[in-house]
Amino acid sequence: FAASFLMPSDGVAEYIASLGRQPRQAQTEVFDGERVAEFRQRYDADANRIQPADVVHLARHFGVSPLAVIYRLRKLGLLSRAERDALVTLDREDGFLELGALLGLHEAAVGHDEPLADQHRFLALVTEALRRSLISWGRAYEFADLAGMKASRFEQLADAMQIQPEPPDALVPADLV
Repeated sequence: FAASFLMPSDGVAEYIASLGRQPRQAQTEVFDGERVAEFRQRYDADANRIQPADVVHLARHFGVSPLAVIYRLRKLGLLSRAERDALVTLDREDGFLELGALLGLHEAAVGHDEPLADQHRFLALVTEALRRSLISWGRAYEFADLAGMKASRFEQLADAMQIQPEPPDALVPADLV
């Protein structure tokens, strides 16, 4: 009951969507006057998999522990048992504390009152775009700089999030040079 009260399903879904995640499956019904046609769309499971940084952001936003977030996400059907177990292990190894520190999340302020909430969400979107290879490392560094994060700290964050750096011989698009 407490988890439902502290982390309402609509609020969790809205926050996850703000981090660039989509539901695992969407369903739409269209009625043409005679019959109903049902359409289902599946999204890329890997691209929408809840990441450890998402857990940190959710915990921060709702003012609860990462472990509470993990079990709430499982209850809402957003995590498989294997994903839950992996995240619980990360919690036991203090992995969420490290991510929180790299993201600059402090315990002093929670939720919408946090003055840097937009920068943290922005960094979450940048790292997610980088993880999905939607932006280059060069562009990610530019965005991190806009959010006030130095390149070395951004590299530590990416490493903690298990985002692999570009190979040194990677081609850089002409529009980024």
